[in-house]
Amino acid sequence: MNSGVLDPLRQHRAKLKELRHRVTDPSAIDLMHHAPERTLGAYGRKILPALAGA
Repeated sequence: MNSGVLDPLRQHRAKLKELRHRVTDPSAIDLMHHAPERTLGAYGRKILPALAGA
């Protein structure tokens, strides 16, 4: 996945749901940049909860 966290959240959710349906495990999050805590926090608050309810 080559998207940055600054992309719209809907795009992240849609991409991860698509990958889930393809039996893919998109478990890696790119944290090699200037704000890894912010990135991980955004996924924990906004991306993963949406997928848990999918």
